[in-house]
Amino acid sequence: MELGEVGDRLIFNPAAPADWRGRPGLWVSANPVAFLSRATQGEASGLVVYVAGGDLSQRKEALELCEALAHHPASSRLPLVAVVSQRHRGLLASLAAAGVKWVVFRPSGAKLPVSPPTENPGQPLARVLREICPFLNHQPVDDKHELAYCGAYLNRLVLGRDRLLDLCENPAHQACPYFLAPRQAENDV
Repeated sequence: MELGEVGDRLIFNPAAPADWRGRPGLWVSANPVAFLSRATQGEASGLVVYVAGGDLSQRKEALELCEALAHHPASSRLPLVAVVSQRHRGLLASLAAAGVKWVVFRPSGAKLPVSPPTENPGQPLARVLREICPFLNHQPVDDKHELAYCGAYLNRLVLGRDRLLDLCENPAHQACPYFLAPRQAENDV
């Protein structure tokens, strides 16, 4: 690559539609090993990793890929953007721990690829995590589904989608009665 030349934006998405492949400026892969290999060649302009919301094994694979990308000398200097479908506190915290700095929210099954500009790759992940209630927890029910629980209510309160959207997943959680007066287990007192 010549000095000043911009490389392809690399996209990892196991569910990418076929029409994403061959688009100018994009290189799309469903294989994490091939994606990591290409990302570490030093010719990319940015990295976008789609993290499956529903499939927990694909989610784990994407998290491992993000961690490898964030810690490899050849790819750690590139903007690494995770694309997720919801403000899932546990997932976002895992992405932050893996070294991801940017996040884009996109509904599952979106038809157009996310290819954010390098100067504004997405929302800062640290800020998004501060906006979400720290008591929000998720528990797997099976390998594709999870329930959201309120940790301020001893994980005994299952949270529905409306409550999550209106209160728990945004700064409005600071007015929640459970957030303001969390219950503690008797042995924690």
